[in-house]
Amino acid sequence: MNKINFNMMKKINKFLIIALGVLTFYSCSFDDTAQDLLASDLVAGGPYYFQFANASKSLKTGVAPSGDLVEIEESIDVVLLGAPLSEDVTVNLAVDPSTTISSSMYSLSAESVTILAGETSGSITVTSVASAMPQGETLKLVLNLDAGDYNATAGTTLTYDMLRIVYCPIATGTWTINGTDDYGDGWNDGTIVVNINDVVTNYTLADGSVYSATIDVPSDTTKLEFSWLQGSWDSEVIFTITDPLGRVVLSVQYPTAGGDLGYEPCDWVN
Repeated sequence: MNKINFNMMKKINKFLIIALGVLTFYSCSFDDTAQDLLASDLVAGGPYYFQFANASKSLKTGVAPSGDLVEIEESIDVVLLGAPLSEDVTVNLAVDPSTTISSSMYSLSAESVTILAGETSGSITVTSVASAMPQGETLKLVLNLDAGDYNATAGTTLTYDMLRIVYCPIATGTWTINGTDDYGDGWNDGTIVVNINDVVTNYTLADGSVYSATIDVPSDTTKLEFSWLQGSWDSEVIFTITDPLGRVVLSVQYPTAGGDLGYEPCDWVN
């Protein structure tokens, strides 16, 4: 009786072990598959929103080696927050009333951004019309995303500060230095140092009370600097520097310190 029961128990245990193993294997397989399906369902059908990749930037026109203005050309990127979609989606852009730049001063390559199926971003391009922009005045281009309920909670307004730089090319040709010494004994080692494309030339009044000299500034000049090298009696020195257009770009009376004289191509006295 005990032997029979023992054998029966062994058979029952074997059956239970096999059944449990099958059940465990099946359960694991089911769980893995269910998790994959659940994950894919979430990815495919989950929420998604749109926002600008860069909500603000400061943009400036440039200058080419030829001296011509270089337009602002900037990408406006819209990103999808969520899994890639199975079809193309288009998001409209609207100019905000706070925009201060005139529509004649820039152009957009499109008025909407399309994000292609399977992608998470799309873009258009804004290009300045520098010739229509005022110099030295920062203007704002403000754009809003118009994706309705699919707008993100932040990053849906873009602000670009657009500036046409003040650019004055260096006047080339013959420049003139005119100077005097109050005492009449020259500038006592006081010297105007002129740097043209890293070639340095010194100009000074060795003796007497009146000085005049010319400077040849060639057409390939990209660097022009004026500085003062102190002498022993700078309180007697007066001089002006005039460009080929007749503009007095520097007017110095009794220099009190040596160093750069602060010449800027866009600055002149008269």
